[in-house]
Amino acid sequence: MTTDHEWVARRVDTIRFVDGERLERRVTLDLDLVELRRRAKAARLRQGNVPIPLLTLSKGPLLDIDVMNVRGESLAIATRDQDAHAASAMLLAVLARNGISIGKIPDTVLEQLYSITRDTDPIELEHVAYTASPSAFPSPPSDGLIRFSAADTAAWARMLSSTEFVDGLFDYADSFMLLSHIDLRQPGDVAIVKIRLLEERNVAETRTSWFSPDRLGWRPQTQRIPMWGVGRAQRNHVRVLAPEESTVRSTRWFSDDETLKRVRDGRDTDGQAPLDRATFYDSGLPPADYRVEIDLEPARGPFLVPAALTTGLLLFLVGMATLFQWMDGRFSWAPPTFVFVPDDTYGWRMESIQTVQANFDAAVTVLAIVPSLVAIYIVRAGEHKLVTRLMTIPRLLVLASAFAAIVCGGATAASVQRGSLLLVYSVGLGVVLVAFISVLIPIVRVSWFRHKRRRLSVLAEESQVSAERAGSE
Repeated sequence: MTTDHEWVARRVDTIRFVDGERLERRVTLDLDLVELRRRAKAARLRQGNVPIPLLTLSKGPLLDIDVMNVRGESLAIATRDQDAHAASAMLLAVLARNGISIGKIPDTVLEQLYSITRDTDPIELEHVAYTASPSAFPSPPSDGLIRFSAADTAAWARMLSSTEFVDGLFDYADSFMLLSHIDLRQPGDVAIVKIRLLEERNVAETRTSWFSPDRLGWRPQTQRIPMWGVGRAQRNHVRVLAPEESTVRSTRWFSDDETLKRVRDGRDTDGQAPLDRATFYDSGLPPADYRVEIDLEPARGPFLVPAALTTGLLLFLVGMATLFQWMDGRFSWAPPTFVFVPDDTYGWRMESIQTVQANFDAAVTVLAIVPSLVAIYIVRAGEHKLVTRLMTIPRLLVLASAFAAIVCGGATAASVQRGSLLLVYSVGLGVVLVAFISVLIPIVRVSWFRHKRRRLSVLAEESQVSAERAGSE
């Protein structure tokens, strides 16, 4: 059942992004009861409840999982210990098929095999690999080398001579089978099992470096989603729902670097591809592990357009303040002015005073507007956590531009000297300008993609109309 897919008639996967770290996966399996009954009879099993491996999942805590039949009745799943026993038995069956006597394997090796398939971080696997081939490691394992006896070392050497066993050993060390039971006595030829689980994502599958082009908004960000092999069907349907206010730019479905399907710039072989989801279909796939890769970029609405308006207004305010300060220093203290005032002793005396040319109403206005813009930016509706991750650097630059404008207004109200105030304005203007450009580039990219997609759609419709006319003629 783990090496072919004849017992699963159809499999439908629907995957939804909960946030940047979690996925909700819904899987529907249409089980071929006729094939399952035939296998149970061949294995001399009773025609009652028989165990079946539904899926393989990456080892880790199960946050939330439901397994039920088409009537909504919950189906029990195996525990971690039961799964480890099943995985160990399957690996031993592989050894038996390859001519290795199971009865000659020491009990200590069997315990180590069980530990590898059970634990989420099996230390024994690294030591087993080092024992089998020390030359492949630059140094012994860091967790303290486990000393194997001569009999254990010889047993592991025989077992690791089977490539099929090695592949299965590493697979079950990294993942586990979702085991359940199916009643073969139920009427009909098809049994439907529905699985819903909330799973944590591997950090390596979701994060890139801080200043990578996808976080700058210069290209879409790739999200990788594993599609586990056990339970592969004769017909496989996959649908990945994009996060809210995001766009699917390209999609790929990979198996051992072989591209099974690819969508590029919203186009596939059949025409336009949907922008809010990635859909895949294939039949006759081998029961291997695959991965889905989708390239996401944010839509213009929830973040880019408000950010562009905010930074554009800040650019105008700070830019005009910098220009006026550079021209006549109107926002700083004026040079000393000498005036004559009446004096009882000498009649008149000369005093030096400084007059303030700054328009403090302008400073108060800036201090009132900028916090409001920041508040509107922070509390905007419709933002998804993954969208926030897609635009990490532009978001930080927009916040930096808002705070730079606040600093400029505060320096104006504090009546900083002319040269220092011009320097503050110049630095603030540079920050706001960089933020405005960082938001403008993704807007241009997304707009060009939308325009290109509409143009291709129009050309496709015109081509179809021309073909229909030619056919009618």
